[in-house]
Amino acid sequence: MLTAPDRLILVIGDPFVSAAAMAAPLRPLLPAGYAVVEHDWPIALEEAVEVNRVVERAGPDAARLAPLPDLDAERLAGVVTGFHPLTASTLSGWPRLSFVATLRAGTEHIDDAELRRRGVPLVNNAGRNANAVAEFTVASILGHLRHVGEGHHAIRTGGWRPTAPKRGYQELSGATVGLVGFGAVGALVARRLRGFETRVLVSDPWADLSGHAGVRGVPLPELLREADIVSLHARLTPQTRHLLGAAELDLLAPHALLVNTARAELVDEEALVERVVDGRIAGAVLDVFGTEPLPRDHPLRVLPSVSLSPHLAGSTVQARTRAPALLAERIVAVLRPSGSQVAAPGGSLL
Repeated sequence: MLTAPDRLILVIGDPFVSAAAMAAPLRPLLPAGYAVVEHDWPIALEEAVEVNRVVERAGPDAARLAPLPDLDAERLAGVVTGFHPLTASTLSGWPRLSFVATLRAGTEHIDDAELRRRGVPLVNNAGRNANAVAEFTVASILGHLRHVGEGHHAIRTGGWRPTAPKRGYQELSGATVGLVGFGAVGALVARRLRGFETRVLVSDPWADLSGHAGVRGVPLPELLREADIVSLHARLTPQTRHLLGAAELDLLAPHALLVNTARAELVDEEALVERVVDGRIAGAVLDVFGTEPLPRDHPLRVLPSVSLSPHLAGSTVQARTRAPALLAERIVAVLRPSGSQVAAPGGSLL
């Protein structure tokens, strides 16, 4: 029988957050007898981004990875990872796991089916950058409605005011905003919209809207028909892929604006481009794309009614430094007998 001092926790860092940064807030919180082993994924940032992109589409087995440290599998109690994928074959080599944890909210890079089969908790880090994404979402909507980017570009290139938009410069106040998905990010966006006196509709079958004054839950088709601005905050799952396809996009009003700071695959990108080009919807605000970086010849690059940003919504200093401490608390809640297990959500939109 193993005793507590025999238990190890492998922390796998990456070019985004090092193993040392991930382990620092965890060590002082661990119960007696646990030891942390740090390992940094030997990969360049650009390659890690590409691996992550492949894994999000095809699962953890799609990545080719360097070997992990050769630890005593009988002593390994837990694994903490940021972006490094964990396949079923890798996980099966660690028979005594008490948990697996990820610094991220999403768990596409971990074979959760293997963990569920064994009853091993998968601890995710929902909300780690929720404030960053919520702020970015509202800022991007405001910037698009007032055409801040065009004004900046006009001055930088020697001009003054840009060509006036078809519908003029719009205010956010009084608009109907539809939020698709109401997890940590969606709830924060709704709270920030309150100050603009907007009408907020939410479509999320699992959302608890109690305590959210002025927010009304509606079916997705109703939201799409009624909203002036539709903002996506859903998780990407097989069920939510192309949640907004051609038929759903056709429900939007001609003056509607689509905002996506969540996952590109929530929207049929080709269908969206067609409807913006044809003027069937007024425009879009996009921080995520089906192919990143966005190809030079992609039609989105030249559409004047589309505002683009290079996947920046969740990238703040505060979010990066907050995430390891938040995850450490969640891990300890699993390890301590009095703690509660925090498992990754299964079927939710969030």
